[in-house]
Formats: sequence, structure tokens, C-alpha cells
Amino acid sequence: MKTIYDIYTQEKKALQSEDIEQAFALAQKREEAIREVLQSDRGQLEKIIHLREENKKLIALAKELQKKIKEELKKVSQENKRFLGYKEASKVKSIYGQYLNKRG
Repeated sequence: MKTIYDIYTQEKKALQSEDIEQAFALAQKREEAIREVLQSDRGQLEKIIHLREENKKLIALAKELQKKIKEELKKVSQENKRFLGYKEASKVKSIYGQYLNKRG
């Protein structure tokens, strides 16, 4: 069985490599493991305090990743708007089109 710290280490690596699904699954495993420890042995308070500090680091990494993804989505949205502007500007509009018979 993996220790909580092992799960934490894997979760940290997943966040650093931007593997969101893996990080989420590991966060759930870590939560379950912490609950088991809290229910079984109250004498491991030092380990839990250490894990709390490590959890703060994980949260900071997750927030950085969230911010990065938000910025990337904003950039993609701006690019899409820019390309739509080019599309509209590049359409050929005839100044005589309304006066020509298009059927022949």
C-alpha cells in the first residue's frame, strides 16, 4: 500500500506535468488515505501536520496550473476573434453585385 506521502509525490508530478485527470484521481486517493489515518490512529499528528504543509504546496501548484490554463483559453479566444476579423475583411464584395443578374 502506498503511503500518503507517495500519493502526494505522484500528485505533485502530475500537476507539474499538467496531467489534470491523473492529479484529480490521486487527490481522491490521498483524501481517502488521510481519512483512514484519522479514523485509525490519532497518534500520527506530526505526519498529518507535515501533510497539511505539503497540501498547501499542492494547492499552490494547482492554482498556478488553473491560472495558466485560464490564460491559454483567453489567448485562444482572442486568436479566434482575430481570425474571424481576417475572415470578414478578406471576403470579396462586389460593388456592382446588387445590379448584376446572377441567373444569366
